[in-house]
Amino acid sequence: MKKTFIFLVSLFVVSYVFADDCFSLRSSAKRTRGMDICFEQSSRYHIPDLNQKVGGFSISGTLVKKSPEYSASVILKDTEGKEYLVMESYEELNSDSVYIFSNYCDETAILDGVVPDSLIVYLHDATLTISCCQTSNTDKRLRASAVNLRREQLNSKIDRINAYNKANRRLWKAGETEMSKLDYAQRKKILGFPDSMSTGGLEYYVGGIFEFGHTREKASAKSYTPYADSFDWRNRHGKNWMTPVRNQGMSNYCTSFATAGCVEAMTNLFFNRKIIDSLSVQELASCSYEEPQVWWEFSISPYYTLEYAKNHGIYDELSYPFINHKDNNLMCNSDIITPNEVIRINDYHSVLGQEEKLKNELINKGPLLSGYSTSGDLHAVVLVGYGTIHWGDTIPIKRYIESNSEFQPIGVVYDSTLIGKTYWVFKNSYGKENDQDGYKYCLFHNTNFLPMSNLTYAIETPIYSMKYSNDDILIEDADGDGYYNWGIGPKPSTCPSWIYEFPDGDDSDSTIATMDSYGNMMPFEKRGSIDTWPGRTYSENETESADLIITHWTEVNVTGSLCMLGRTTGIYMNYGGSLNIDGGVLANADVHMSPEAFLNISNGGKMYMRKGVDFEVPLGCSLEITEGEICGPYKKDSQNP
Repeated sequence: MKKTFIFLVSLFVVSYVFADDCFSLRSSAKRTRGMDICFEQSSRYHIPDLNQKVGGFSISGTLVKKSPEYSASVILKDTEGKEYLVMESYEELNSDSVYIFSNYCDETAILDGVVPDSLIVYLHDATLTISCCQTSNTDKRLRASAVNLRREQLNSKIDRINAYNKANRRLWKAGETEMSKLDYAQRKKILGFPDSMSTGGLEYYVGGIFEFGHTREKASAKSYTPYADSFDWRNRHGKNWMTPVRNQGMSNYCTSFATAGCVEAMTNLFFNRKIIDSLSVQELASCSYEEPQVWWEFSISPYYTLEYAKNHGIYDELSYPFINHKDNNLMCNSDIITPNEVIRINDYHSVLGQEEKLKNELINKGPLLSGYSTSGDLHAVVLVGYGTIHWGDTIPIKRYIESNSEFQPIGVVYDSTLIGKTYWVFKNSYGKENDQDGYKYCLFHNTNFLPMSNLTYAIETPIYSMKYSNDDILIEDADGDGYYNWGIGPKPSTCPSWIYEFPDGDDSDSTIATMDSYGNMMPFEKRGSIDTWPGRTYSENETESADLIITHWTEVNVTGSLCMLGRTTGIYMNYGGSLNIDGGVLANADVHMSPEAFLNISNGGKMYMRKGVDFEVPLGCSLEITEGEICGPYKKDSQNP
């Protein structure tokens, strides 16, 4: 830092900011102290000869930004080591190239008799000159208005951010959140951003697609991708596979919450059923590192939490509960706890590469342990999905419950530079009352922010449970189209060989057959009908996607297996036709018999009916079961092998 003067030229956009009431000292009894200090980088400045208690502290000066990615914050540190925000500025709060501020204060507008020691200035792509500071006496009468003042300051920042977003056609909105109501030091530590980096207003996010960075470039016409436009594990086979959003409180346990959330989802996906709701965050925080993850001081790498989940396993939350208190006992207690459940992962691998690599791993491997931020600092979250922005899209905003009002959705205009861009969906750990019901939708202009630029991991199956085995993997055809769903991963060894090799693309939609590795749903195409004259035998594991017409006096034998694909594909037995299930399996069956048609099941043969379809033997038809059975739709689990 050095003494200097900044001369403003006509090329700059200049604003003169004389602090609003909510950002100025309350007391009329103010004392001014000249400084005339220019900061060109992050620095600390000791305030000389100010050894007295003050009730307020403000600064005046000039700020010059060098790029839209700029950030400036001034912190007052008292003699007890406590820090208070005097001023903060970034593009969303002030986009002018140069602005002059006078008598400006934030958290220091009303202080409870603190003794100032120094100013800490954090800068990125900006130059700050402080011409003077002002102090006021302690006034206990003003303390009563501190809460209202804080709300006024929040509303002012929210209004400025929303005005910037509207002017720049951004697709998110700011509002009051539990995060925004925390003081500056708490917000910074929980968000995980370096002090010299702008949050971009992330702590005020209430919905929409948050944008990291400011450099917008239209998606190239050459940027074709084979991947599906969108994919989300909260809507896969018509189900939400993510476990409930939790709140890390004031702790720095984001890595533990993200790891637990990822393993929970992968466990339920592997068994194709909900067997776990919450795993122990406290165990991961206290046991996965050689030193316990301190409540406030630091967070640990996902490497340690995943290694612990692989080598030891994670207890259930009920057995080893999260202690939401700064003074909790950080000692590892896993050796003295008897868990109700232990979930252990088989392995994991890091995900490195560009956007398409992330999509591939997300679609084919499941939710990913990921994060966002730069400079080596990471806020860990679970990556659950992505989407693509299109012209005419309507971006919904969550209901803002606290004010009992609702934000209007944001439309994507035809000339938006965001059209064709990918946004990512993260499960956060700030509680449902923050973000978009606990989820953040983020778009990254700066590739340094991209999840793959940090540490992103995919969990590898199988998943091991203390209570469940592979026999408990649910295998079913919920939509009755002949395609079966067994969760995530390759076809289980417990799956009958006659079930189709590829899993159902969407087991809640019978018009969908399978899904390719790019997340695209393949529609089912019915082939029409097959005339079985002069007869046919199915001796292998076979499928049919056409109506099967068993003509007059024709015989069809099933000694292997036959699975009828499609919701409307049936077997039609004409006059005198015969169907013999001789030790084989007929699955997803919808059989229609005409007079004198004959159905014979023998030698342990089975016929599994299609979901929602009953089997009837009309008058004049014959059914003979010597050894075998007619069953409802096939469904495999430990209770129904």
